[in-house]
Amino acid sequence: MKQSAPETQGDEWDFYFSNVNDVLSSLMVNLSAIRRALDTCKPWLLWIWVHMLDPRDDGLSSEAEAPVLFRIEDRLKECLTFPCGAELLGRITGDRRREFYYYAATADGFESAVKTAMTDFASYRFDCGNQPDPEWRQYKDVLYPFPSQMQTIQNRRVLDALEKRCDDHGIARIVDHAIYFRSAADRTAFANTAVEIGFRIQLESQELKSRERPFFLNLTRSDPVIRDHINAVVAQLIDLAEQFNGEYDGWGCEVQKGSSH
Repeated sequence: MKQSAPETQGDEWDFYFSNVNDVLSSLMVNLSAIRRALDTCKPWLLWIWVHMLDPRDDGLSSEAEAPVLFRIEDRLKECLTFPCGAELLGRITGDRRREFYYYAATADGFESAVKTAMTDFASYRFDCGNQPDPEWRQYKDVLYPFPSQMQTIQNRRVLDALEKRCDDHGIARIVDHAIYFRSAADRTAFANTAVEIGFRIQLESQELKSRERPFFLNLTRSDPVIRDHINAVVAQLIDLAEQFNGEYDGWGCEVQKGSSH
């Protein structure tokens, strides 16, 4: 389903899917906010749960109900910005509800502002609450993606860029992967294992010593870049890199166009 997010200059909104409390959920989060995750000016976590009227069978939002949910989000922003300086940093959609999470300078006036916003949507049931969260634990531990989830987001961005250039994802092509290691020994051990599963070593080098992992490895393999396939390939390399104290750093490839282009 098409995702939407608040448009604020300097923000970096993106989405990913995850199991939240063992329930399939879609998470939309302002990724750029991690750079100010100890913002002492906004120590209050404010949350609002809106229970959907027409969700999909899996508990996610339906195409039919999405426009109303976006209007609710806009109305909440109008009502919450002034009284408590609330900033939406993420939302979770799943289990037949949409959860909004804000950080604010104060919780004063929060509940009355929510009630005002929701008077325009009388048919919707909602819950709201607030608590001190000066370390932004809800944002960092729940909303913000884990490294593997962040890589899935990056994979999608690469695929979107390829698609804009009319790439045929089903065509196998040489895909480059970049990985960094703490030591040359770790890199060699990883490389030996990667070769066993069909990868070729293209380049080894040592980067700036200031890097936590200065030992670089570039490896390649011919693969299609269909979403599920490339996600599985990358996940395999991430797991393998972790076994050898490595950090996966992304992939790239040349555009491949079918005969119709």
